[in-house]
Amino acid sequence: MNILVPVDFTDNAFNAYQYANKLAYQFDADLTLLHVFEGTFDVISAREVNRGRGKYTELQNRLKSFSHLHPNQNSNVLAPVKTHCEVVQGDILNEITGFAKELEVDMIVAGTRDKHDLSDKWLGTVSQGIAQEAQCPVLLVPNGSTFRGYERMVVATDYHASNFMVLDRILTFNKPFGASLHFLHVGSAEDQRFEGLKDEIFDYMMSYGEPNHVFELEKQVGTDVVKGLFEYTEKNSADLLVMISSRRDFLRRMINTSMTRRVVLQSPLPVLVVHANNK
Repeated sequence: MNILVPVDFTDNAFNAYQYANKLAYQFDADLTLLHVFEGTFDVISAREVNRGRGKYTELQNRLKSFSHLHPNQNSNVLAPVKTHCEVVQGDILNEITGFAKELEVDMIVAGTRDKHDLSDKWLGTVSQGIAQEAQCPVLLVPNGSTFRGYERMVVATDYHASNFMVLDRILTFNKPFGASLHFLHVGSAEDQRFEGLKDEIFDYMMSYGEPNHVFELEKQVGTDVVKGLFEYTEKNSADLLVMISSRRDFLRRMINTSMTRRVVLQSPLPVLVVHANNK
């Protein structure tokens, strides 16, 4: 298993790296830290030409140092996880998603930004874009989140939630933790689709025998899906929100993009985005 962490050398990125490090240890996975440089790999100065150094080498060394030490987190102890450092040049979003696809990464763990930092170009753009475009699951980690395992996961359910591949991926992710799974549908009182969806999810969850963790299937009446999800996660002290996304058609994509953006900007807890039609 290989987990990819995009790095831009900020506190948020280091927090996501810490989180991913503990998660990788839990899954016995390798970590790859990726920095995308948007400029060109020209040498910095004539003096550094003589030293045999250029921008690429400088960034590689900086990334390796980043993986072991961070000025604001000196006391943190990282788990013993095999970690690779990669530097590439190009467009940030395209390079991250392309790199993940080429290396067949199993998961991307990306930091999100403080919603008040409006000058940061990663705010609601790169993190959201990664979650929307990557073919593998993406775990979005708000700054300050610390990995301690999971006890309660809330799965936002829609018409894709009964996709067996998606359910299998969620159960596989949950296997080391045995967290209780709360499948929640937020919709109008007149919406009857959840009844059929609930039966399909229940049948799948029971198809391999009695599961070794608690699961619940609930509906909450409301028109603001994101608000309903956040209220439910807070009420139930959830430590992970799972979003199921689809890229099938333009309208659904636009709706999904809007929801993903709100979740990226506002969620106080980590969010796992799983695509209904990813690899």
